[in-house]
Amino acid sequence: MRLSRVLPTIQVAITAVLTIWADRVDSQHLHGLPPIFVRMSLYVFVLRRMWRGVNAPTFPMYFASGPNRPEVLGLGVGEILYLIGVAILWFLVGRFLDRWRGMSFDAVSSKRRIFTSALILAWAAFLLVSAILIFPNFFPETFNAGRVVRADALVTYALQLLWALALIAFSLRELVRCVQQMKTSHRSVGA
Repeated sequence: MRLSRVLPTIQVAITAVLTIWADRVDSQHLHGLPPIFVRMSLYVFVLRRMWRGVNAPTFPMYFASGPNRPEVLGLGVGEILYLIGVAILWFLVGRFLDRWRGMSFDAVSSKRRIFTSALILAWAAFLLVSAILIFPNFFPETFNAGRVVRADALVTYALQLLWALALIAFSLRELVRCVQQMKTSHRSVGA
């Protein structure tokens, strides 16, 4: 069983359900209708926010989601882009895990691996900087200069930081490995 097929399917399904559900609850609220299951409807916002932490590398895309946008099958264009980003993210994670488990794939050139690792490193740095810059949005100040700390915001923020740090570590390790392989191959060709 290839995780590069299973993970995107599961993640997109969960993300779509949470997104559509939260949008419907938000839409009902905008029209003055009470949600059918009040407590569960309130929890869907918390779950959607925490799930955005699980999908943190798709960070800019989930800002495009929300109610009152043109829809296709209950999803706005921004939400569809977000789901495509989630699918790509989890395909890449699944592919990485499949390789780690020893499944065979086509050989990738060192230059392509360096380019890919550099892109991942740049994206991870962007995620880290954005997490630091949007810290006040996760934990807003109260009127007495304290901070509101909610569990869902804390989990989401921690997941975004973990993703950024993990992607930085992964890409740096891959870059070092590629450079070492290139040096080794140059030495063997020169000998």
